Amino acid sequence: MQSNNTRRRTVLKTFASLGIGVLLTPTTVAAGDEDAPGRCEGVSRRESPANSEALSKRPETYVAVVDRIVDEQFVVLLLEENDELIDRLIVLRPELPPVEEGDVLLTTLKDDELSEIRPLVGETERRQRWSEDRIACLSN
Repeated sequence: MQSNNTRRRTVLKTFASLGIGVLLTPTTVAAGDEDAPGRCEGVSRRESPANSEALSKRPETYVAVVDRIVDEQFVVLLLEENDELIDRLIVLRPELPPVEEGDVLLTTLKDDELSEIRPLVGETERRQRWSEDRIACLSN
């Protein structure tokens, strides 16, 4: 089920990790210089092949919002990380518990496949209240 969306999410994560690595490398090198001058320059444990492979196989957990239900067959989930939209996932409706548009779910992806889904009822209610309050504010 590797889709363009999955590849885009992987590319975005790669760019993000490279950006973070660049920002953190000077700090890491500076700390390493005190212990062994010149030995560890430019080497980061985070970027070792073994760590990269292990990280790619770990399950990824996201908050997902049911954006829409298409033809009663497909559910479009918007995946969020740190309150930012990072990807869209289209799932067959029978693979999900009963959901409605606007429901918030905790989803786990393993090897780019949906492996676990839990409704976040409290978060769904909080977001619905926020939306209602926002609409009321804008109406006045």
